[in-house]
Amino acid sequence: MSNTVQIIESLQQEIHRALGPLVPASGKFALLDFPNHSNVGDSAIWLGEIEYFKNWHKMRPAFVSNFARHSTQQLKKALPEGTIFIHGGGNFGDLWTHHQDFREKILQEFPDRKVVQLPQSLHFETAERLKQAQSIINAHPDFTLLVRDHKSHAFAREHFNCTVILCPDMAFALGPQKTPVKAEDKPLFLLRMDKERSHDSVGNIRDVKGDYRLEDWLDEEENLNPKILKQTLAVLPFQLGFRMLNRNAARAAFYNRLAQHRVTRGLRQL
Repeated sequence: MSNTVQIIESLQQEIHRALGPLVPASGKFALLDFPNHSNVGDSAIWLGEIEYFKNWHKMRPAFVSNFARHSTQQLKKALPEGTIFIHGGGNFGDLWTHHQDFREKILQEFPDRKVVQLPQSLHFETAERLKQAQSIINAHPDFTLLVRDHKSHAFAREHFNCTVILCPDMAFALGPQKTPVKAEDKPLFLLRMDKERSHDSVGNIRDVKGDYRLEDWLDEEENLNPKILKQTLAVLPFQLGFRMLNRNAARAAFYNRLAQHRVTRGLRQL
């Protein structure tokens, strides 16, 4: 067994130690805030979350949604009781406010449910948004916040009156991934071009000699959602059988197929 595989397996054990006790014995849970955007890492995290519940607990979510098309009424109908898990990543704070707004909305709408935030990194730039998050989080009687780095862990313990647990990123639950294509000889500089890019990241490589590729993995083909939806609908009868009539099962199949497409693109690029 390679060192890389051993490291990944040890991180999976750490995930289970942190998250396992929070999984409901009833098997009834929701997984919210599907990352319907082109960032490959967030799709890997989503698939890792799905894989963890499937492999370690033989469970699948009773309800899934993304913030743009979420319906609280549908959630309550699909899951009258049970734990609500919120997708992990790096959007906890005021950098990506639509995700934070959605998170805080769920906490306010479900004070009677156990809510678990899957591993996140925390970042607040304004005192106003931090104060708002404190007020909402501290008012919830059963919120657990998992964080994926020590800085976020210290910050959360200082500012929030909730259970805070250090847990590896859920993408590790996917396990080792195969290389889908033969590697090129020239180096790839994978640099973010959105608001999380480092200052003058492109300028830092201008003196690099030789041929190289400069890319961002946020770039994807146009009209990807309708394309993957069409593919999903074509295979639903074979994949789900009678469960294809369940709206949530069909939505989950679409989300997972879309996320897998993005992860495959990222693996091919790397």
